[in-house]
Amino acid sequence: MITLKQWMEVIKYSLTDSSEYLWDCYGKNVRMMDYDSADGKATSTIIFSTDLANTVFEVYVCENDTNRVYRLFHPDYKDAYLAEAIVRNVQDMAWDDIPFIDLETDEDFLEKMTAIVNGKPYDNRVSIRLNLSDEDLLILFMMAHEQDITFNQLIMNLMKKVIAEHEVDTHDEYSCQ
Repeated sequence: MITLKQWMEVIKYSLTDSSEYLWDCYGKNVRMMDYDSADGKATSTIIFSTDLANTVFEVYVCENDTNRVYRLFHPDYKDAYLAEAIVRNVQDMAWDDIPFIDLETDEDFLEKMTAIVNGKPYDNRVSIRLNLSDEDLLILFMMAHEQDITFNQLIMNLMKKVIAEHEVDTHDEYSCQ
């Protein structure tokens, strides 16, 4: 999980607000800090513990022009947050009908946040971490070579295929006759 220091460095220590975090899901002595860019194009919030060595539980950044809101959870605490959201009858949305775009890796979040805060272009696709054995990796590299495409393109193609198959299966299973 990213650190409080990393977040502060991206925003160049330009805090806008700080307050106590009022939900119980992350325990006691939890605070949140906010950043709003001077031009109003970016906002970010970090939620962290003041007791647990500044453990970061959740962080998000919003590109206000596009209403893209990227969020990253500490993996050990995401279920607690989602459970409390259900108890509080709160829909898991950034606001109104704007959904969070949940990210999987620190690197992806920091890359997007840095670009958004600095008004730079960025790749809005979500990066995921794959854990592959050496044998599987070699097979996939060979497949990409045979198709004369990059490894990343092969993985994207395979993922799109699996998602499309899943969507068809789900649609068929729940379609009304």
